[in-house]
Amino acid sequence: MGRSPFHRRLSDHDADALLGQLTDLGANLPLGGGPDPAFRARLRETLLSETLAAPGPATAAPPARRRGPLRWLSPVLAAGLATAMTLSTIVTYRAVPGDMLYPLKRAAEGAVMELNPDKAGGALDAASERAEELAALLDAGGGGPHVGATLQEMEESTRSAIERMDRAVPRDQSKIDDFVAEQHEKVDPMLEQLNDVDQQQANDYLDYIDGLRLPNG
Repeated sequence: MGRSPFHRRLSDHDADALLGQLTDLGANLPLGGGPDPAFRARLRETLLSETLAAPGPATAAPPARRRGPLRWLSPVLAAGLATAMTLSTIVTYRAVPGDMLYPLKRAAEGAVMELNPDKAGGALDAASERAEELAALLDAGGGGPHVGATLQEMEESTRSAIERMDRAVPRDQSKIDDFVAEQHEKVDPMLEQLNDVDQQQANDYLDYIDGLRLPNG
């Protein structure tokens, strides 16, 4: 069913023109004169109200965005990536000499040390980490040449830290004493697991760090 022509929007001018035409038409009819002013006013009001109330052209609603069957893929991938990165970080942190990820661990350690303003403290942490790696190597029943190399790097890191601390004023002796005690706790239990050559190297290291203590330390 078509829409009434009155449903189009009329302006005030259009309504007045239409009323004028109706008046002229009524004047030419044999029934008498045009509509009275009250009727004209009501008709004008009705025409305008009809045009204002008429609904505009229907606007098609935008098609609903269809989500594919793989809409869950992005959050799953994000969660998987986060898990993989976490596991990779843990595995890398636990790597020991000889492991495939060990060079990555050392590279990350070096980057952290470069950013650390406390270079001496970073070097002591590196020496402590070498002791942890040494214990892991021995617990795994292996080691080989990695044991001696780890002992050597542990001593080099310690000497580097002490040289840096000697340039500081005043020297932080309490930090050194704490480090020496912690290293003894880590290295002493390993001595019996070392071969003669590595054991001598470990004892030489312990003698060196004992000399870092004050006489009453």
